[in-house]
Amino acid sequence: MTLSKKISGDIIISTLFTASLKLRGLLFIPLFTLGLGVADYGAFVQAFGIAIIAVNVAALGLDTGLVQLDSDGTRTSQLVSTMFVLSGLAALTIAGFIAGGAELLSVYTLSTTEYTLLFVAAAAYIPFEAIFRISRAYYHAQRRVRLYSGIEAVDVWLLVAAVAITILALDGTVIEAFVAVVLAKIVITAAITFPVVREVGISAPSVDIARESLAFSLPTMGGDLSKHALDKVDRVLIGFFLGASAVGVYSVAYSIAYLILLFVTPVNASFYTEFTTLWNEGDRRTIVEYTKTGIRYFSTIALPAIIGFALIGDAVIGLISTAEVADAGHLLLVLIALAMFLRGCAEVYQRLFYATGDSRTPLLAQLTMVALNAVLNVLLIPVLGVAGAALTTIASFGVGAILLGWLFQDTLRVVPNWGRLSRILVATGLMGITMAFVPLHWILILALAPPVYAVCLFATGGLRRREVSSLVKIMTAS
Repeated sequence: MTLSKKISGDIIISTLFTASLKLRGLLFIPLFTLGLGVADYGAFVQAFGIAIIAVNVAALGLDTGLVQLDSDGTRTSQLVSTMFVLSGLAALTIAGFIAGGAELLSVYTLSTTEYTLLFVAAAAYIPFEAIFRISRAYYHAQRRVRLYSGIEAVDVWLLVAAVAITILALDGTVIEAFVAVVLAKIVITAAITFPVVREVGISAPSVDIARESLAFSLPTMGGDLSKHALDKVDRVLIGFFLGASAVGVYSVAYSIAYLILLFVTPVNASFYTEFTTLWNEGDRRTIVEYTKTGIRYFSTIALPAIIGFALIGDAVIGLISTAEVADAGHLLLVLIALAMFLRGCAEVYQRLFYATGDSRTPLLAQLTMVALNAVLNVLLIPVLGVAGAALTTIASFGVGAILLGWLFQDTLRVVPNWGRLSRILVATGLMGITMAFVPLHWILILALAPPVYAVCLFATGGLRRREVSSLVKIMTAS
């Protein structure tokens, strides 16, 4: 499959679906901050974040492992059945611990017992999300990437609808909103799991398959857990030191900045299965081509987006939250957006390791990032407040990107084209300087910045005419 077909097919379609996941965080912001308050939003984010961390433990990395271990499709039924049992048992066990410790979690992550029942609801969410992930991974393993991404989009919009109805129509509390999320998750899990069972059937779990699956998946679980810990640990510590309202402000900025990853996530989702196949076939040259192209296009879009947040970020936050949050969150938004760019680069190399069957090296890099993140947060949050958490996030993902890229060179030399990337950086700077000195309303800046950036990009050689012509042909053909 050529790179052009890959871009025109899976990547373009899955980008549209993946946008839904990034929009979930944005849509939750006005629903909670304007409907219930910044503190309730911070509490919801905290409880949901802990539930996601717990799910990553309960899933045991099996959702990632299913893609790798079912590459030939000869034992799908036993793989899926075994993974359902392993993940389900782990999820129920962890959910029980979280429900039992709900009051302590409320105290230590939000400095109050007010949200104890919120963590009980979060515990109920865990088993259904774990099974959902295994079922969805089945479609990824079958290389049905568009369906895999589409399921995620439906899940996101169902959860958003549940929260919106609870808060806006039923005048519900933050705890009732989380209960609605759990009910929505039950519906979508049943909807995608039953078709999987019909396709593959039900087989007795295999001890040998369980052992093989866990040998590969546990290190990937550690990597995924570390990734989510990097998302959540800062907010846990913010809640411990500063309280629920500070968590709310930080989470607003984080949710908006998280949109940067929209530009790299579809590439990762689509290329992962391709990388695995190409590696097994010995086609190293195409892997290098895919990776360099992916990083370059990610940089071309993500870097000017960061400057855009610096120019109009306060107005964007003000649209979906309060003026106080906009004032407090503008600088945070820019800093975290830079961290998300570094994270995107790190994730590309992490997928390369997985494709080669190496799940331990990314885990070691992720654990290094988590340790650095935790230490710096403890040191900086009491001194610099939420800005300390943002600076820590930049440092953590920056170290991760450098470490993963450097370590992979021992396996395959995949070095970004620094000359092309420097031109993109110069074009981004020129666009930012130009727009900063133009006294326009933020809507006009939003409208004019892209064409100004395009001109700068052509002028610096960051984008070439033949590349645009090729991309137009691809888009037209698709």
